[in-house]
Amino acid sequence: MRFHRAPIVIRLKMAQSPPKPIDDPQREEKLLQNILRKNRELQNGILDENLIMNFFVSQIEAGKMLQRELSLPENKKELESISIKDYPSLDAVRDDINILDESILNELANTLNNKNIHSKKECLKSKNVILTREWKRSSEMNKKGENTVNVEIVRMKALKDCLDKVCDLFNF
Repeated sequence: MRFHRAPIVIRLKMAQSPPKPIDDPQREEKLLQNILRKNRELQNGILDENLIMNFFVSQIEAGKMLQRELSLPENKKELESISIKDYPSLDAVRDDINILDESILNELANTLNNKNIHSKKECLKSKNVILTREWKRSSEMNKKGENTVNVEIVRMKALKDCLDKVCDLFNF
């Protein structure tokens, strides 16, 4: 998911002088239009552009939620511990996210056509499995002192919101 890159994005934004804002409506609108264009080019069977917009807006909002939490002064230590060695600039991580968007569109098409998930109920069951696994991972990180509880709570809420959007795609 895109929001897994949010910690890297905020670390790079905060390293700028002055720090880049978390919200950038013009950039977000351009990004959404590019995603819709990519979807048309892929011809993957997702014809409902509102569905795509809602899904990616939820991804963007989840990322911003996590960025806001990480940018708080009390999370400075955790923010500084985020590795950015693979990303020399904000543009580099954004390029990576743009590549990821195409994969997400393909996975979204696969999810909608998935023969193993026939209903919203089955999707919600899968969501709960994912959240349980992520909560266990998060708890282990907390025990090791690798993150703060507040950041992990926000991360889990953001993940839950994104997965809810996926399950909302199943209207049956």
